[in-house]
Amino acid sequence: MIKKEFQKIWANKLLFVTVIVAMCLPILYASIFLKSIWDPYGRVNHLPVAVVNLDQPTTLEGNKVDVGDKLVKELKSNDDLDWHFVSAKKAQEGLKDRKYYMIVKIPKNFSENAASVLDTDPEKMDLTYETNGGLNFLGEVISENAMTQLKAKVSESVTKSYADVIIKMVKTVGDGMEQAADGATKLADGSKQVADGIATVQGKVPELSSGVKQLDDGGKQLADGVKQYTDGAGQAAKGSDQLAAGLQQLNGKVPTLVGGVNQLADGGKALNTGVNQYTAGVKQAYLGSNQLVDGLKVLSYKVPGLVDGVNKLVGGGNQFVDGLDAYTAGVAQAGDGSSQLAAGLQTMQGQLPALAEGINNLAKGSKQLADQLQAGTSQFGEEQATQLRSYVNGVQQYINTINAVLPTLNNLPLDQLSQLKGQFATVQADLQSAGASLAAAGQTLQTSPAQVASNVVSQLPTDANGNVTVPAQQLAQLIGQQVGANNQQIGAQVTAAGNSLQNVGATLTQVGQLINNLPSVDTSIIGELSTNTSQLAANTDQATAGLNELINGTLTVKKEAVPGAAKIAGGLARVQSQLPTLNGGVSQLVDGSKALDSGLATLNSKSGELTGGANQIVGGMKEMQSQLPTLTDGVKQLVSGGSQLNGGLNLLNAKSVDLNSGSGQLAAGLGLMQGQLPALASGANQLADGSKQLNAGMKELTANSAKLNSGASQLSDGLNTLNGQIPVLADGVNKLADGSTQVKDGNKELADKLGEASDKLTDVKLTNNTAKMIADPTKTKQEKYSDVPNYGHALAPYFMSVSLYVGCLVFNFVYPIRKIADRKNSNATQWFMSKLTIGLITSSMMALIIGTVMRMIGLEVAQPMNFYMTLLVTAWLFMFMIMFLAMSFDNPGRFIAVLLLVMQLGSSGGVFPMPLISKFYNVLNPFMPMTYSIYSLRQAISTGLGDEFYRNSMLILVILAIVFIILLGISMQILYRKGLAGYSQLHENQKLLDDDYTGKFAKEEDPYTLW
Repeated sequence: MIKKEFQKIWANKLLFVTVIVAMCLPILYASIFLKSIWDPYGRVNHLPVAVVNLDQPTTLEGNKVDVGDKLVKELKSNDDLDWHFVSAKKAQEGLKDRKYYMIVKIPKNFSENAASVLDTDPEKMDLTYETNGGLNFLGEVISENAMTQLKAKVSESVTKSYADVIIKMVKTVGDGMEQAADGATKLADGSKQVADGIATVQGKVPELSSGVKQLDDGGKQLADGVKQYTDGAGQAAKGSDQLAAGLQQLNGKVPTLVGGVNQLADGGKALNTGVNQYTAGVKQAYLGSNQLVDGLKVLSYKVPGLVDGVNKLVGGGNQFVDGLDAYTAGVAQAGDGSSQLAAGLQTMQGQLPALAEGINNLAKGSKQLADQLQAGTSQFGEEQATQLRSYVNGVQQYINTINAVLPTLNNLPLDQLSQLKGQFATVQADLQSAGASLAAAGQTLQTSPAQVASNVVSQLPTDANGNVTVPAQQLAQLIGQQVGANNQQIGAQVTAAGNSLQNVGATLTQVGQLINNLPSVDTSIIGELSTNTSQLAANTDQATAGLNELINGTLTVKKEAVPGAAKIAGGLARVQSQLPTLNGGVSQLVDGSKALDSGLATLNSKSGELTGGANQIVGGMKEMQSQLPTLTDGVKQLVSGGSQLNGGLNLLNAKSVDLNSGSGQLAAGLGLMQGQLPALASGANQLADGSKQLNAGMKELTANSAKLNSGASQLSDGLNTLNGQIPVLADGVNKLADGSTQVKDGNKELADKLGEASDKLTDVKLTNNTAKMIADPTKTKQEKYSDVPNYGHALAPYFMSVSLYVGCLVFNFVYPIRKIADRKNSNATQWFMSKLTIGLITSSMMALIIGTVMRMIGLEVAQPMNFYMTLLVTAWLFMFMIMFLAMSFDNPGRFIAVLLLVMQLGSSGGVFPMPLISKFYNVLNPFMPMTYSIYSLRQAISTGLGDEFYRNSMLILVILAIVFIILLGISMQILYRKGLAGYSQLHENQKLLDDDYTGKFAKEEDPYTLW
């Protein structure tokens, strides 16, 4: 049966192609999808991203901070993404139009926030980005990953800038500590000098005691001097009163002085403005004089041409007057002609009603003519002409027959011969009459048009000039009468010819009867009869020719005269329809001629004025011609005066600079003086106020003289007390000397320590690499336990498993699984073995094809043997699992197989790690066959799971394949015993919509399943 199965596959080409396509379906499914996403991260440099730099540079500790510009420069040399550096508007338009997947925006305060690191409240640097996840979510994920890397690079760059500043500050601190050490040394030296100075002071204390005693003595002398001073202060108070009065008088005169100076300053400004305007006008006048001189020169050059032109103008004026005379004469003639035209048009307008009536009558007459021609020829057409020709031909043939019969006549009786001869004579006469009538009719047809025209013209009345004066209606009646008479004549002639031919026919009939009755005729009589017959034939020929001419003429009249008359009637009708337009046009012509006549009359009446004006123009031209010499002399004088004016303005323009300078200095001096007036007024006020204060102070001094005397006494007493405290001062100086010694020792120690710290800072080597180390102190190093090059290798186990499942599912849909290849010689085991064999071969080919082609398109496999073994076992498992379901449950089983595929898509862990998937799918994961095929293929491709894990997964796949093969065999045994082998619901799918399908199977069990 296995052989029979393959024979039927080979014999049925459609089934053979179906099996081949099912074998290739997995690789088509897997390769097309995987190749499209083989290495997406390898092409991220084609992902368009817009960059908008709004950053503005700033400074940090004297260093320029331009983080945005540095970032843009770094991105331009970065190929991680397809960076586009555009404006904010273009970036938003690109994101909206799906041109960009992300917008990176560097705000304008980016560098400013970076430089705020040393502020009390530093601001973070906001690097904003905008994505469009709806365009493509994975594109958004890739963009976000790129932003993370970009943030790290920005942080590294900014941290390096911070480190550079810190290193610079450390170097500055080192230099400062070195300077501090130097200062501490100097401080130690200074403290030593202080100690020495204190020692010196200590030695001078006795001298101080002596000096204080002397000061005490001087205090007493001071008291005496103060008394003398207070006496003089009283006299000074009197003098200050007089000074205050004088200053008040001065202060009262200051406003008058200020007003005068302000007026003087305003006048100076006005003078300066006027001088500036004057000098500017002088300059413009000078420039204008230059242009005037140039223009006068040009004018002098043009004067001869002007003289010549005026002479020509005078000559042309004379010609104009002559032409005007001729024109006025022509206008008079035109006026006469227009009057005649108006009269003629009025006459024509009066004749228009008669013309219209005549055209209407002519149209009616032409219509009557057309109707009569139509009536005259309507009864004679091609059919009648054909009948007439046939009749004449029949006569001719009859005569020819007689000529042929005559030689056969012998010994006819004389009475019969005479009778026959008489009948022939009658025929001859009738034919001659018919020929004459037909000839006359033909002549009438040839001459009828000209005759009709001649008759009509001869009857038309004319005037003295020979012009026809008959109305159109009468003309139409004449034409109709002539045509009718002519047609009547032709009709009579044709009728006569027809009657003659009828007589000929009757006679010939009698002749025929006689010929039939003649027993014999004498030869001489027959000869005479033959001669008469020949003459009869000749006459018949003439009649036939005339008849043909008559027929042709009649047809010509019908074809040409009748349509011509109809055309005449149509043309007259169109002329008749245009009569209102003609009438309106003539009315307009009459009105126009009246207007023309009136205008010409007006023009003629004004001709005298026109002639007088022309004569005045000519007279003016002659007078202008006589003044040309005076014009020439005036132009020459004008040129000379212009040159003198230009020279004077040039000198005036040259002195304008000095005038401007002097007026400017005057205005500046007055302005300066005016500017000092407030100070003068303020000084006067202050002087007055000061005199008041002086006066008040002198009075207060006088009032306090007693206190001054008292103070002098107190000073004297204080000096006595100071003299008593000199011993205490000596003791304090001694203590100060001890403290200065301690300060000297401390400053020396400070100088030593600062020097050591400066040396240590100097020993620290801070370079650009130090800043880089601070900015990026860590370095990642990846060690791969297993290597998966790209997405294609990562997703290959999942999509290869799905592809094999889909291929096996399609095979069990399209292949007749339940059919028995050889029903007569079959049993359940043979049926099972045939389906097992075809399923095994098909699934094996699927596995081998998908494995080989995937390696050809770039899939790198670490363990090829395990790779192919996994594909084979997986294909066998899926084939026989689906075959078991389809064999046992038919269409419902195939539906269950589809549900299993859907469940395995989400729970087999082919794309994301299982910890990232919801709990429901994690529960299903261990029970899905595709889980273990994916594990096994991953181990075979990248060796990341371990050989033991691979063996366990393969063991599960093998066990499941064996289980479903056994279940398939059992189900086929049951189906065979129940007699259901070879039948499937797929055969009835096309009948499911039949009207009787529900009623037919409603009470029957489904015969195609185990249940």
